[in-house]
Amino acid sequence: MSTGNSIMEVLPDEQVEDLMEQDKRISGNEFAGEVAGATDYIQAVRLLFDKINPNEYRLKDLDNFQSVMVGVFARQYHLMIGKQRDYGPENITKAGLRGIVTRTQDKLERVKTLLGDPDDQIKKVQKELDGLDDEASAAEMAQALMRLNGIVYPQRGVTDENIEDTLLDLADYGMIAYIVRMDAWGKEID
Repeated sequence: MSTGNSIMEVLPDEQVEDLMEQDKRISGNEFAGEVAGATDYIQAVRLLFDKINPNEYRLKDLDNFQSVMVGVFARQYHLMIGKQRDYGPENITKAGLRGIVTRTQDKLERVKTLLGDPDDQIKKVQKELDGLDDEASAAEMAQALMRLNGIVYPQRGVTDENIEDTLLDLADYGMIAYIVRMDAWGKEID
C-alpha cells in the first residue's frame, strides 16, 4: 500500500545511507535515485529485481543464505514474468487450483524421471519395445525409440527440460496456487 512518502523518507538515516551505497555499487547513481524515489517497499524491491540479471552469478558463489534466497527469488521473478507474458493468466484461471495440482503432479513425476537411474529407464523402454508385436504401428515404435534416444542422449528443450528447470516450475506452481488462493491471480503485467 502506497503512503505517498518515498522509501528513503521512512527509513532511518543510516539505513538510507547503506541502501544508497549498495545501490551505487550495484548499478550507479541513477538507479540509486530510482530506488530512493520508490513510494513503497514493493515498488523498491520490484525496481531491484528488474535490474538483477540472474544469469550473471551462480548461487553457490553467493556469501550467505539471504543472498542465495534473493538470487532464487530473482530467478523466479524473471521466470514467472516471462511465462505470464508468453501464456497469460487464462490457462490458470480456467483450470483453477485443481489444474495447478495436476500440473504439479506432472512436474513431480518429471523430477522422479530425471532422478531415476538411466539404466532402469533404458530397461523399461527395452521391455516396451520387446512387448511390441510385428503388427505394432510405426508410431508406437518411433515413440519408444525417441524415449530411448532421450535417455541415452539427453538434450535441453521443452520436452527434455533439466531438473533445475523442473524444480523452478514446481516453485512457480506453488506461488501461483498461493496467488490464486489469495484471489490476486489475473492482474495485468505492465
